[in-house]
Amino acid sequence: MGGVYDIWQHPETGEDIKTFALITTPANELTGYIHNGGKNPNRMPLILKTEDEERWLDPALSDNEVKA
Repeated sequence: MGGVYDIWQHPETGEDIKTFALITTPANELTGYIHNGGKNPNRMPLILKTEDEERWLDPALSDNEVKA
């Protein structure tokens, strides 16, 4: 699944905080009936193709490359 993560330092405690979020996309025909509620109806997690996994994790990707 596609997602983003960050590690940041809590300003008061100095503790490293690890956060992440899954990226969603419009639901496909196969799963649309499942992902049909909440604040963002008809959304599902972004599913990466196996051949795209390494590229997705490349820290050198630009914002435009990630969006594509």
